[in-house]
Amino acid sequence: MNQAALSRPDFLDWLGSTAQGRALLPPPPMSRSNKDAQIHLYWFRPDEEPLIAVPAAEMRDFLAFTSTYVGTHTPFSAFFRVVAKEVADQLMARDEEQRVPAEALIGALIAEASLNGGSNAQRLSEISIQLCLRCSSASVIGAALTGYNLELALAALDRWRSVRDTLRAATERVPARLMRDFWSNALGALSHPDGLHFADVDPRLLELVSAAQSGSDSDAAGINWLSGLLPGGQQIWQMLRASREDRVRALDRLRTELTMTGVDQERQDMFVGFAASMVAEGSFNYLPLTLNHAQKSPMAVIWFGFFAGLNPNSDVMTTGDCLGRRLFRSLASPRNSLRPIEADINYEEFLLLNQENRIPKIRTESRGL
Repeated sequence: MNQAALSRPDFLDWLGSTAQGRALLPPPPMSRSNKDAQIHLYWFRPDEEPLIAVPAAEMRDFLAFTSTYVGTHTPFSAFFRVVAKEVADQLMARDEEQRVPAEALIGALIAEASLNGGSNAQRLSEISIQLCLRCSSASVIGAALTGYNLELALAALDRWRSVRDTLRAATERVPARLMRDFWSNALGALSHPDGLHFADVDPRLLELVSAAQSGSDSDAAGINWLSGLLPGGQQIWQMLRASREDRVRALDRLRTELTMTGVDQERQDMFVGFAASMVAEGSFNYLPLTLNHAQKSPMAVIWFGFFAGLNPNSDVMTTGDCLGRRLFRSLASPRNSLRPIEADINYEEFLLLNQENRIPKIRTESRGL
């Protein structure tokens, strides 16, 4: 990894090397004045665009500076990845060995897309890549797979929602609060299975994550789990293993008995999604089963995708003509934080230009949000 710290005059001098389409030159190793060197660049190869980082408190001022003095790249963040210096420091210090299980994240994303697609996404073959990437989960998953910690990953989700609200984009099926709570719990449980650093993570969720990842015999594990949860748990499990009609009735009964025993809505969704994933044994062919309950409990569908992705036998990456693998490629490219820009504009520059009513003048490549 190469690094450089530049003052604004040095930065403009270096950026001038890209004018008229000429290739990037390696940034100079040192600024004229260390005190003024507030623009930090990171890169691997001399022929690739560097990651540009500035202190968070100076981000808006920096983007206003580029908007005024760098007419060769407009909007600036469409050509260079610009992040807060604090974020860059966290990314550079990340532990490559400690990554969250991608299959669980991709599973939740496919489930959310099936909800947002409605009647046009009842089958896996009908769920498009773009439909998935327009979901709120895509933002937090991309951040998590890049190496962002929980706080930064949730901030990416909040920013994504803010932009959609500003543009008055179509409303999603699952309310924003529920999706944020889901990802706070899910990422918290995956990042720290012991739960020591996330006191708000439901301890029952930690148990379910462990059970889903264990790969133990599904019948024995399912019977033991449901029997310990509800008096009629064993009978419900037997119904879940029977015909499609019985499975639908079993999930209804599970929901009813959970309500009667005083289990709150959030846990009900989690338990129903987990039960369906245990029956599915990791197969996303069972996703339509949970969609039958989408009207009453859309979060149960999301939990199914999450838990089914955790199963050692999960087919999430290959199902739907390798839909999951394509999504993983899009959201977790090698050296994600330094890969070429694909977005039309970053969040901070969007806010700046929107305030100046300049968003309509921005050339866009993406279709919708």
